Amino acid sequence: MDKSLVEQLAFASGLEHKQLEDGSMGFRPYIHDFANAIEAEVYRDIELHQRKDWQDIMALRLKVTEQASEMVNLRRLIGGARDILNKEILDG
Repeated sequence: MDKSLVEQLAFASGLEHKQLEDGSMGFRPYIHDFANAIEAEVYRDIELHQRKDWQDIMALRLKVTEQASEMVNLRRLIGGARDILNKEILDG
């Protein structure tokens, strides 16, 4: 995560600069490490959800394909039944 963004978020969260070992003021390195760890975890979580969403989409696509195939078969069977009925009516 960008250092300036970490500092902006840290200030917004109420954290304050501390005197560092070199005498300057700033956030201790663990603040940046913590922010980077959170960011990495968020990206892992997003990736996991994207993977799950993709699996769900593929499962739905398969169901739709199967149902479309069933609809074609049903229409064919209905058409055949209609032809039989029409023939019986005409012959009957």
